[in-house]
Amino acid sequence: MSTDSSDLFGALLDAPAGTRTVPVLVPMPAPKPYSYSVPDGMAVEAGSLVQVPLGPRQVIGVVWD
Repeated sequence: MSTDSSDLFGALLDAPAGTRTVPVLVPMPAPKPYSYSVPDGMAVEAGSLVQVPLGPRQVIGVVWD
């Protein structure tokens, strides 16, 4: 399974160069965390709970690392 980049508040997208991304663990079996881009002005750190898109639904995940 590949790691996708997603905006923490938007649909799946390819993160442009220079975009800050964070690894997010979601409540499903996956070989590694998914990478999500962080919107400008949003502060997240390891352990933050975030709502992220996962397929057609929104799930709660944990910022990892």
